[in-house]
Amino acid sequence: MGLNTSDPRPVQIDIEELPHTDRFTYLDSIIGRDGGTDLDILVNMMNMVWHSSTYSTLTKLKLYHSFVRE
Repeated sequence: MGLNTSDPRPVQIDIEELPHTDRFTYLDSIIGRDGGTDLDILVNMMNMVWHSSTYSTLTKLKLYHSFVRE
């Protein structure tokens, strides 16, 4: 993945070309193609909800279907 580039050039190791990606995980953070961490912030916010005992399972399922599955 190239960050903030309009002309990404393929990366090759020996004769194999590595696939392009829109995001990757580095040091447990999700990095997007634009260099932003919006997805990482959303994931961390949702982890607080998933592990919370404040919200019912039904509420968690509704959130899952609304945000995660889109």
